[in-house]
Amino acid sequence: MPFTLHVIYETLRLTNVSHGLYRTPIEDIQYQGYTIPKGWTVFAYARAVQP
Repeated sequence: MPFTLHVIYETLRLTNVSHGLYRTPIEDIQYQGYTIPKGWTVFAYARAVQP
């Protein structure tokens, strides 16, 4: 199992463990018929975006 453990550690070292990022708009935003109010926190889920 030591080899498997090293593979797991190396994979975690090389990959991005962040699933997304938080953003707060500084002004109201219109997006596809929706309004995102100023000051709200928006979570952009990076893994849902196709490369």
